[in-house]
Amino acid sequence: MSKAGSKIIKSAQRALGYVRGENCDGFIVHVPEEVDVKSLRKRKGLTQSEFALRYGFDVRALQDWEQKRRYPDRAARVLLTVIDHEPEAVSMALGNDDFSVVRYNCDGTPDTTFGTGGIMGKDVNKVFDDAGYSVVLQSDGKIIVSGSSLTDFALARYNPDGTLDANFDTSGKVLTNVEGASEVTYGAALQQDGQIIVVGESANAITSTKAISLVRYNGDGSLDLTFGTAGKVITDIGGAVGYSVTVQPVDGKIIVAGSSGKANNFKVIRYYSDGSLDTSFGMQDSSVSGLRTLDSRAVCKDRAAPVKPVLNAGSKIIKSAKKARCYARGEACEGFVVHVPEEVDVKSIRKRKGLTQAEFSLRFGFDVRALQDWEQKHRSPERAARVLLTVIDHDSEAVSRAMAHCPEPSSLLAMA
Repeated sequence: MSKAGSKIIKSAQRALGYVRGENCDGFIVHVPEEVDVKSLRKRKGLTQSEFALRYGFDVRALQDWEQKRRYPDRAARVLLTVIDHEPEAVSMALGNDDFSVVRYNCDGTPDTTFGTGGIMGKDVNKVFDDAGYSVVLQSDGKIIVSGSSLTDFALARYNPDGTLDANFDTSGKVLTNVEGASEVTYGAALQQDGQIIVVGESANAITSTKAISLVRYNGDGSLDLTFGTAGKVITDIGGAVGYSVTVQPVDGKIIVAGSSGKANNFKVIRYYSDGSLDTSFGMQDSSVSGLRTLDSRAVCKDRAAPVKPVLNAGSKIIKSAKKARCYARGEACEGFVVHVPEEVDVKSIRKRKGLTQAEFSLRFGFDVRALQDWEQKHRSPERAARVLLTVIDHDSEAVSRAMAHCPEPSSLLAMA
């Protein structure tokens, strides 16, 4: 083989090595000097808002790039190249299931004074699998969303503008472990005194048996220790789940609706305000006082059913829904907002990849001086860089595939 042919084959082997995650000295990815952002977006069939939401960009920056008022920096050009070649890797890395609240005007258009473009998304526990299933509106306009985070009951309270209420457990978010295993809250209600009651299901950590679980919180997010046992009430009636809760205004008694058993029989339970069962209620088809049972197998079987919208005095509609990874599948998901981390531990990501600063920069197209500054906390990565670093952390091979500057095999043969 000629000397030129040997060099070409060696270059190709280095490129393939980076795709496989191998350490190939001297390999440099191709970072384009320019990216036609508008053409890329149109190839994906997305509006500016949809493109920004799906891939974590600031929509105003996207508009500036398309109108040539300013140009994407190096990290943004790398990210755009990855989106062009490996869009699913970006969506999967950013598409965490988080709490999401959307507010609409009475004509169905997004209320742009709320959150970002009418949408507020929030990672409750910095992990995957946060889900909001119910929303209630306080008289002061604050919004309470209940659901789950990984395996715990989760609550978040938002101010009327969509920001988290720092007066609610200091962070605006509360996590409650009920029994130690899988736990989800599906319904919530407000008492007249401002206390919050949520209902759902919990599973015993030892037996995995499901039970209806009620938890009551004070207005500041702390558990109401006068309710049940340390703020919690667990009712085990054979694999039961509570889907809805309401409070009787006259006497403060609590009514829970749900289902239980393999037949998914419809259950209605009433409790006194302290969490004890109201034994004057029920006695039909059950050995449990305070419980009524109806054979209604079609009721409450869809755990992810849309929650009922809430109307407030300003004629705004608030709806809470679970985020899905449908964008990664190419589906249109109204209200989907990706999670762009506010901080990224760059050094930890690089070390998990087993690379030096120079190797990390070469493989993924970063400026090594910028990388050093990020690791030494002299400055922080911009939004596009944080997105790119998140994608690298989740699927570095996809980034390498998108960025590897390697001639096609036919070109190699012709040049050799």
